[in-house]
Amino acid sequence: MPILISCLRTSLGLQFLSCYMLYQNRWSSLIQYIHHFSFFIFLLNRMFQETPEILAVFDKFQNLKTAEQQRRSEELEKHAALVMTALDTAISSLDDADEFTTFLETTGKFHRKIPGFKKEFFWVSLRLFV
Repeated sequence: MPILISCLRTSLGLQFLSCYMLYQNRWSSLIQYIHHFSFFIFLLNRMFQETPEILAVFDKFQNLKTAEQQRRSEELEKHAALVMTALDTAISSLDDADEFTTFLETTGKFHRKIPGFKKEFFWVSLRLFV
C-alpha cells in the first residue's frame, strides 16, 4: 500500500507525524529528478492506459493514442512538469495546514471547471504517483 494512503488511514498523533516525516523524506529524494520528465510521462501514460476516460478529458492530448506518441509529446511533457510542480507545492506545504488546505481547494476548484473531470481521477493519479 502506498505510504501516503497508509498514513491517511492511520493518521493519529505521533503516528501521523512519523508518516509525515517519512513521506517528506521520500518526496525530497524523488523531486530532485523533476527535470527528468520521462519518468513522469511514463506515470501519465500508465494512468491513461488504466483509465482511458482520463485521457478523454484532455482536448490537447486526444491525438496521442500510443505510448510512443505520448513519450514524444512536448505538450504532455509540459503537463507532467505542471503536475510535478503542483505535487511539490502540496507536499512542501504539509507542515502549514492553512497553506495546504488553500492549495487543495484552489486545485479542486480549477479541476471542477474542466468538462468531464471527475474527482475520482485524483485517486487514480494518487495511486500511481505515490
